[in-house]
Amino acid sequence: NHSNMPRMRAMAMDKSDFRLLRSLLKEESFENDRIKMIRVACIGNYFTSSQCADMLSLFSFDSNKLQALEYIAPRIVDRRAYEVVLREFSFSSNRKKAEDLLMGHKRR
Repeated sequence: NHSNMPRMRAMAMDKSDFRLLRSLLKEESFENDRIKMIRVACIGNYFTSSQCADMLSLFSFDSNKLQALEYIAPRIVDRRAYEVVLREFSFSSNRKKAEDLLMGHKRR
């Protein structure tokens, strides 16, 4: 019975590793390539809401931000601080979609 075992709390990527990831993302010319890199970065890593917003700020279009957020949202350790993420979206309809992703709805 594993119910008595303490749950491990996920730790967000440390600042130096995140700086490296962000610089690699910035070097990518195409947003689709950034999305692919984020998908890979989400394997085994967790992020703060601020780190998520920082990554989303590298995208020009809300549609690409939403696509990236689909991968990042389940890996955010402080989802209650998601307001900073929602500010990255230009349109209220996309903010609502982002909020749904952050609240655990419509995950892949």
